[in-house]
Amino acid sequence: MALALGVFKFWDWIKYRVGVITVAMAMLSLNEWAVLTGIFCTIGTFFVNWYYEHKKFLRSTSRNINCE
Repeated sequence: MALALGVFKFWDWIKYRVGVITVAMAMLSLNEWAVLTGIFCTIGTFFVNWYYEHKKFLRSTSRNINCE
């Protein structure tokens, strides 16, 4: 019986979370979600590019130091 109560509590928790997510998604229109998605993707792309350019820079400077 204890296992069944734990399962019910788990599903109640899941249903509550899905409800909160649904309400949060309904607060914005589809166009607003598209703008936010574009902004987050642009910021993510900036940081990914910065990371790899920084690695490339460090690699090139370490080669120059070793060659001198």
